[in-house]
Amino acid sequence: LKRWPDLLRAIPWRWAKRMMCGDVPTWLMLARTLSMPFQSIRLAPLRELCRALGDAGQITQLHWSDARIGSAGAEVLARSSLLGRLDVLDLSGGGIGDRGVSALAKAPLPSRMQLLCLDHNHLTIEAIEALSTAPWQPAWLSLSRNRLGGECVPALSALLDDWQPQALDLGWSRSRRPITLAWGRLHGVRWVEDLGLDGLDMAADALDMLLANVSPGHVRKLSLNWNQLGARGAHTLLSRGRWEALETLDLRRNMIGDRGAALLAQASLPKLRTLRLEHNGLSVRGHHALMRAGWFDGLRRCSW
Repeated sequence: LKRWPDLLRAIPWRWAKRMMCGDVPTWLMLARTLSMPFQSIRLAPLRELCRALGDAGQITQLHWSDARIGSAGAEVLARSSLLGRLDVLDLSGGGIGDRGVSALAKAPLPSRMQLLCLDHNHLTIEAIEALSTAPWQPAWLSLSRNRLGGECVPALSALLDDWQPQALDLGWSRSRRPITLAWGRLHGVRWVEDLGLDGLDMAADALDMLLANVSPGHVRKLSLNWNQLGARGAHTLLSRGRWEALETLDLRRNMIGDRGAALLAQASLPKLRTLRLEHNGLSVRGHHALMRAGWFDGLRRCSW
């Protein structure tokens, strides 16, 4: 059993429900993962569950996406000794808000946990400022689909400079204010190997500013789906350096056209395995240019 990955050593959901009623199984110390997606948990059962897991468990991964625990539930979780052993904490869609993040920032999480996922939690600049005070630093940070607009970029940049995450997802992070070039001023991403920037309305100028702070030779996955790059943005991307480690490139819905496809075909992408180019206005000419690229035969997945 010790050879099994932690993700496979999961507590069945029916047993999690029994633990909320005080029934703690004798085999709890063997489990490492608790997954409770799309569950709505009240505070009293949540307290009992956290107490049981903290006292007798050895849980290292909590996958609670869309569990709807709210800010009060996040405060209960933050006070639990359970968090001290976690490598993975996924509270995406939990409705914890800035208040919940502030509570988690004071929690005794491991100093270098693997993954912190706070997607779709209505977070604003207050959450970023709270995270900057946390004594821990996740290797993978996911903040997609929050209310992070241009006003958050300075605080977020300072946070990334401090944490130096290996993976970062900021996709669809928008406030009601126009962003224009704001995301181009983001720094602290020089160490990132997996970068998600979907749906940020970035044009070529903003991308050019952003890539000045990226190390192309270290990036393994780059997602720029649903921006406003155009052919000029494709040229900017490919002229910023050699993407020698890039394995996955997502440029869907950027209208790079045949010109952008031709530029892409001329690039040196020796490790590229996945390429996504749907909704880019490509014609047969653009398809033929891509198929003649030196890296095309190495692809395992290609969609346009």
